[in-house]
Amino acid sequence: MELWRSCAARALLLLAAGLCLLPASGCVRAGETGLLSVRVTDGWTDAPIENARVVIPENGGVCQTDGNGRTVLMEVPVLRDAHFRHILPQDWGTVTVLVYAEGYYACALYHARVAADAPREDLPIRLFPNDGTLETPFSLIESPDEDWVREMLHRYGS
Repeated sequence: MELWRSCAARALLLLAAGLCLLPASGCVRAGETGLLSVRVTDGWTDAPIENARVVIPENGGVCQTDGNGRTVLMEVPVLRDAHFRHILPQDWGTVTVLVYAEGYYACALYHARVAADAPREDLPIRLFPNDGTLETPFSLIESPDEDWVREMLHRYGS
């Protein structure tokens, strides 16, 4: 009888631990995706950069820009930040966008906003000619949606 209670207690503990690992409402939904296209231009002239390579590390997506500096719409994961789940839920997620072009410094954009319900087209990325003078990479972070930031400030401001 004691062995049965011990096994039952372990089973309940494992079940409880497993339930704690399940995403809470408003968190990442398995398989949730959105659409994103990128427009790559020269940082000084705003001329489109053809054949720039755009990489989305979260899903291994890679594509090239066309003659207008644009990628096709890519399916990307919508990764929501669980940190904000109890503070102010987000209706978007983020991905990382890495961009490479011959003769230009590479660029890493973190937290590019994407939503499951609305394609994001022509996310602007500006690359600068590689003249050999920079030692640090171009690393950018996109801010959250302005309305979300306003709501956060309003909600916690008083």
